[in-house]
Amino acid sequence: MVTEVIQELRDEARTLPASIANSVVRTRVEEELSAIFTKAEDRLSVVMRNLQATGRSGLC
Repeated sequence: MVTEVIQELRDEARTLPASIANSVVRTRVEEELSAIFTKAEDRLSVVMRNLQATGRSGLC
């Protein structure tokens, strides 16, 4: 998923001057990674709530 996004951004960046392209790519990668981590955190929260609801809150 991340590698596909990076490749798409690289393709788009080829038409821009290097300094601008690097900035655009870096910003978009940061946005994509932020979205991925937010989704992962949301899923982990659901799992933790489910574990607590069933009385198994310890992960170890």
